[in-house]
Amino acid sequence: MRLRVLNESGLCGYRCLKIGVRNAFGGPYLRIGAVKAYADGSLGSGTAYFYEPFLNQGNSRGLLSDEMHPIALMRDRYMKADAAGIQICTHAIGDAELLQRGELTARIYAALSRWT
Repeated sequence: MRLRVLNESGLCGYRCLKIGVRNAFGGPYLRIGAVKAYADGSLGSGTAYFYEPFLNQGNSRGLLSDEMHPIALMRDRYMKADAAGIQICTHAIGDAELLQRGELTARIYAALSRWT
């Protein structure tokens, strides 16, 4: 019998890249294969990043996660994860963030010769 558990590491996952972790790093009982990026917040807390303000929160349109600033740093993290063969799982809820994430992904694909 085999049990598979998906545990997406946040920023600690990026630290793993610095020490040389690669896809399927580990042994027969534990392997690392993905890191999780948090682009924005959630609907319930009013922190998902939208173009229009939340109806019940004044002018608040939500906010980007701290790890998204500056965007060049996030691009660098995505590129390093890809080079290591590590899957990136990005939490993005709001429409403004989804568009921004799509634009970032398009720039990364353009920069990677194997995708063009």
